[in-house]
Amino acid sequence: LILSSGINAEYGGGKDCTVVLHLLYLALQQQASPIPSVLGVCIESGETFPEVEQFIDDVVEVYPITLVRIKAGIKEGLEILMKEHHDIKAILMGTRRTDPYSSHLTEFAPTDPGWPQILRV
Repeated sequence: LILSSGINAEYGGGKDCTVVLHLLYLALQQQASPIPSVLGVCIESGETFPEVEQFIDDVVEVYPITLVRIKAGIKEGLEILMKEHHDIKAILMGTRRTDPYSSHLTEFAPTDPGWPQILRV
């Protein structure tokens, strides 16, 4: 589950993606020593609170994550990410079934038609 395997993590500072990041960290602890750095992406589509920005910065200091920040909408942000990192095949996300447009998602779901092709996990 490292960048070279084509998997990365979405990280925007929310509770769900923080839990996903922590679970990824625990899995990497069991599989590798030293723990490899994971590529994370934070797509910033609007203004955020300074406290959230500080929390994101703090988390990056604790976990082995190289965070790429992209200021764009989600679709455009994924397009930018895929242009810069061609080997990404899947992205770990903290998405709930109750999130907007997410009720149809399964544990492993490709992006919708018209979006950059990546597997949402």
